[in-house]
Amino acid sequence: MDTLEEVIQSLTSDEVRRFKILSNRFKATEEKKLLILFDSIRSEKYSDKEDQLVMDLYQATDPATKNRYYRLRNKLLDNIEKSLVFYHFKYKDSIHAYYDVQLAIMFKERGQHELSRYFLKKAEKKAEALDQFHILEIIYGEYVQLAMKNIDLDIEEIIQKREENLHKIAILRRNTEAIAIIKQKLKKSRFSKSRGSVLEMLDELKSQIEKTADIFNSTEGKILIFQTVSTILHNKAAYSHLTEYLYETIGEFEKNNLFSKANHSMRLLMRLRLIISLYKTYHLPEALEQLAIFEEEMVMYHRQYYHTYLFNYFNIKIYSQKTLGQSRESLETIHHALSIPEIKNHPLNANIIRISLAGEFFNLGEFEKALQEIQQIQASDGYELMEPQFQMHLDIFKMVLHYELKMYQENLDAQKKFRKDHKRLLKLDETAKTSRFVEILLRMSDGALEGRRISLRSAYRNFEESFDMQKEDEGEIINPHLFLKSHLEGQSYYKLFLELMSGRIEYVH
Repeated sequence: MDTLEEVIQSLTSDEVRRFKILSNRFKATEEKKLLILFDSIRSEKYSDKEDQLVMDLYQATDPATKNRYYRLRNKLLDNIEKSLVFYHFKYKDSIHAYYDVQLAIMFKERGQHELSRYFLKKAEKKAEALDQFHILEIIYGEYVQLAMKNIDLDIEEIIQKREENLHKIAILRRNTEAIAIIKQKLKKSRFSKSRGSVLEMLDELKSQIEKTADIFNSTEGKILIFQTVSTILHNKAAYSHLTEYLYETIGEFEKNNLFSKANHSMRLLMRLRLIISLYKTYHLPEALEQLAIFEEEMVMYHRQYYHTYLFNYFNIKIYSQKTLGQSRESLETIHHALSIPEIKNHPLNANIIRISLAGEFFNLGEFEKALQEIQQIQASDGYELMEPQFQMHLDIFKMVLHYELKMYQENLDAQKKFRKDHKRLLKLDETAKTSRFVEILLRMSDGALEGRRISLRSAYRNFEESFDMQKEDEGEIINPHLFLKSHLEGQSYYKLFLELMSGRIEYVH
């Protein structure tokens, strides 16, 4: 995907609408071609068929015509950039100060110094509110320029503000340099149990970067390091290292009384990431212990962030109980969660909890109840808010339920729509396992409908050899390996699931 395509695919609906409003003001033929090109790229109508797009635009594909086409692409990118700048300069808070500074400079150059000062004051207020220290340095520089034009300004106050701001910039520079070094070191590291811990690496970096020692010692700096380290380790799926790091970090904050009402959100986030890392490494008893502590922390400071983390709390508790074989407790937790207005009235979160309910019904062999839940989820307002991969796995789960309920024809009737609805996802390498599983499931449905046997043992063996059972796809509701094995061996899916999990679950030592 080149830059133009990447920019177009990243646009929000509001950004697309703004671009088209601006473009429609021009009636020239070339401007119309710009919109045609824009819509073609956005819809991926001519994906891998560039010559056909050139032909449709210009009725020719000779070198001179292709040069016109590439100039058109460059112009389209330039117009989109201008549209984005025009739109966000006015409406996005983080760059609004730039907008006012540009106006101040423009009026200064026109000699309208009072107007220039007016916009500088606006910019200063916005930049101060957002701690935009580098923009403030530009603003104070412009104030000095205005003072030289005999504008009535308290130059001594401005210089004092500028000195204080430069001190903040120096601290920010040292801190950002330290974070950049930490990020680079972490991203280049290959984490394994045989290699040194993240804690050792941070201690080594601290001794190497003496001038940035304040970031390692101040509460704000420690929080900044936590955000950086935990995010990178999570993205690299280095959960054992993340667990060790979070236990150490939370322990240090608690020992030195660094947690407070002001940073309570960070306290909850640290605890939540620890719980997730424990869950990912199958230390589920410890995850539930930490979840109990998390529940106590959620009600601190008059439930300051209680509802912010309530969904996360229930979601992890439900999956931990299910994985530990506590089906009755899991069902109770699900019904409790769905009785709380803040979850019940949140369409997306409610649907995710209801997927868990459908999963529990499936584990208990209550396939009709599970199917009813999935159908209600797909008919709800929150369904459209779900990520495409979750929608795809809901359709797959529905196929599984149809098979269990001997509704084989429904699966065969739905396959064309399924492939059309999820065409883009099914092309990706990451969904190869999903595609193969759907193929096998449809063969099973077709065979059952016609009363003929299929070689399920061979299909399962090939599936097992091709795909790792340990790796779960995002949004996956059931384990396809275990589903196939359950039908091959005539065993309960949930029994196989618990056997698999019992081999993984361990305690932190």
